[in-house]
Amino acid sequence: MHRSRHFLSEDDLAFIQETLAKTPADRDALLELLIDPDEADKLLDHPALFNACDRPRLTGNLSLRLFFYIRLRKVFSTLGVDDRDLADYVACQLAEAAHRDRWLFPFSQTREPMLYAIEYFRDVETASGSQAFFLHASAGNHYLFMTGLFAPFLEKRKARRGAPGPAFYESLGARSYAKARDHRLAREYGMVELFDHLSSSFPHLRAALATEANLWRKAS
Repeated sequence: MHRSRHFLSEDDLAFIQETLAKTPADRDALLELLIDPDEADKLLDHPALFNACDRPRLTGNLSLRLFFYIRLRKVFSTLGVDDRDLADYVACQLAEAAHRDRWLFPFSQTREPMLYAIEYFRDVETASGSQAFFLHASAGNHYLFMTGLFAPFLEKRKARRGAPGPAFYESLGARSYAKARDHRLAREYGMVELFDHLSSSFPHLRAALATEANLWRKAS
């Protein structure tokens, strides 16, 4: 399985060096350590990196993938989800969503966040075997980010119109990840354990994203 946290840009490396290194020798030593995936994982858990993510001077050129990984790795762990690959996956999907005009649902004709489950089921029913896998995975991502980042909107919509609240979409997201887990492509890609953890940990992940979203709103 691809682990984006092990493929750092020059700006990512510079951020790590500037945050952790005290001498030129330290900067060289950090680069040597980052070559080893296990050592890199330990370094990326360093509290100083998490704290530095709140300092615009240091994070101006930091990739969104690494920024989200450092932030989410910490907050997920706080809620008992101690899984680097899971934090890596969610961070990558969130970074991709930030750059995508279609906002996480490339297989649907709608350009709005998918609020009506019938549209999801319609697309899945007409999907081919391999396409169904990507539909389920995309749906899981979509509902995770929708319930985590936009929970206040969903709650207000529920109160005003009697529409489904976050819990409804949370169940859809967990089920979508479970369906992706059970697909043959999950076994081929070595992602069975990842999707299983995404499904079982969905409520914790949603809560963590909601916490981060509140912090980002206050900072903006």
